[in-house]
Amino acid sequence: MDKPYVDLHIHSFYSDSSMSPEEIIEAAVANGVGTVAIVDHNTLDGSIMARTSRLRLKELATTLY
Repeated sequence: MDKPYVDLHIHSFYSDSSMSPEEIIEAAVANGVGTVAIVDHNTLDGSIMARTSRLRLKELATTLY
């Protein structure tokens, strides 16, 4: 298993965190997290932005939900 770690509850700056969705993805990749779920309060903007960012990062092998 290449990236065995999973985080299914992360908030971005669209909710009550300080990191952008792109920063969350980069941190996940840097720390061996293979799956992340951005679960901002009352908005899907963070998840949408993360998916768009993921498509731009060719080296990324992280699954987003």
